[in-house]
Amino acid sequence: MKKRILAVLALLLLFGGTTLAFGYWDNLAQSDNGNQVVIGKGVTVVLNESITPTGNLVPDHASVLVKTGDVTSLVYNYTVRLEEATTEDLDLAVSVDAISNPLLNVVVTSNPGTISMDGVTVTTVVVTITLDLPSDLAAYNLVAGETLTFDLTFTAS
Repeated sequence: MKKRILAVLALLLLFGGTTLAFGYWDNLAQSDNGNQVVIGKGVTVVLNESITPTGNLVPDHASVLVKTGDVTSLVYNYTVRLEEATTEDLDLAVSVDAISNPLLNVVVTSNPGTISMDGVTVTTVVVTITLDLPSDLAAYNLVAGETLTFDLTFTAS
């Protein structure tokens, strides 16, 4: 009976140690330094972005009179590089989720689709934020001057 208990404990320690080691490695394999993303092979990095526009984001529509301080789009560049060199270039997938307001359009406007295997060369991903024409002023006021939030997911495989 003691042998079975010891065998079960040994398996639990082995499994727990493996889980802890993977958790530690996974935390080392991703980082977010502002708009710089360092990613490892097979790793997914999710950035929870909160952006307060410096100008008033307004729709790019003929019926909107653009004034001083108004902008029709916000453009952000994200530099992505591998944590360490690999034997081949990797595919880079970027997606957008959890947009804070349905009037916002957050679009990946430039993604080369691959990331260099050398671990040094950076890949630039461009994200553009625009605003749809709201149905009325009340709908616009819900987004005007507010912090815009969304999630960007980077996956290297």
